[in-house]
Amino acid sequence: MPPQITLAEAKEMIKRAVQKGAEVGWISAYAVVDEGGNVIAMGRGDGAPGTAMSLAKAKAVASARTKAPTKTFAERMRNQPAMWQSYNTLFVGSMFPGFGGMPVVKDGKVVGGFACGGPGPTPDTAGSEPTHDFWTEIDGEVVCIEDVAICHGLNIPYAPQHNKPQPAAT
Repeated sequence: MPPQITLAEAKEMIKRAVQKGAEVGWISAYAVVDEGGNVIAMGRGDGAPGTAMSLAKAKAVASARTKAPTKTFAERMRNQPAMWQSYNTLFVGSMFPGFGGMPVVKDGKVVGGFACGGPGPTPDTAGSEPTHDFWTEIDGEVVCIEDVAICHGLNIPYAPQHNKPQPAAT
């Protein structure tokens, strides 16, 4: 039997991501899907916005079906709007071309997708400058808090999808 994601593994990914998200100030929802885009498990942190579940699922489906981080898919679709419309028609709106989804790899094979459905800054960071809501410093490195939560959920090293903010021109 080919490798697949178990329910226990999916729940553990979500648990790790929710915990790390709460720690770094990213309260959101997470979805784990199999290679066909079928939901295995979904969960969300307390206080996550209502739209977060739908976004998490759509990003996880995009990552699973393209077998790549959603950053790759999003960048391709941004430059090819007709292609995006074709995908959207073919898959009836089930995929979302936004950053925040990563493939789940097991035994060297993509077996599904895992994604976050932000936005989700915590109430104590909401309303501050945008760079404070999305970026923080961990161990001397400026990191995207959404990407931190996703990678922690997958139990992989930090792999940024979002571009670091550029200093304001003076």
